[in-house]
Amino acid sequence: MLTALEMASMRTDSEAALPDTATITRPGAPGTLNTTTGVMSADAAGTVIYTGDCQLRQLESMESTVIFGEEQVTRSRYIALFPFDVISARIDDVITFGTSDNPDLTRLTYRITAVPVSTFTVFKGYPCEVVET
Repeated sequence: MLTALEMASMRTDSEAALPDTATITRPGAPGTLNTTTGVMSADAAGTVIYTGDCQLRQLESMESTVIFGEEQVTRSRYIALFPFDVISARIDDVITFGTSDNPDLTRLTYRITAVPVSTFTVFKGYPCEVVET
């Protein structure tokens, strides 16, 4: 079994290898409908809960094809890795990447789809999917 000191050392070494930076934002309250005009107000601003190092990995074994009406869509799943001490994210929190050596990464927005929990973790890994291109 690993000691607390060994786990801390592994986490420090692993966090130093995270190549990208990202921000996790918790969405604000949805807009409201003005029943007189029929116009929706804008959503409230979200709250930034983390900005810092990360890494995005594609989980190719999780790729699935879904049919919506007459359109076939291939949905790719990803896992975003963050340092272990990052505040806990929630489902539907949004990840945007600030810097990366991959320019495609910084033009996409991702939504967290699950919050896994386990022991002896080196990173916090959040499964996510693309929500905006």
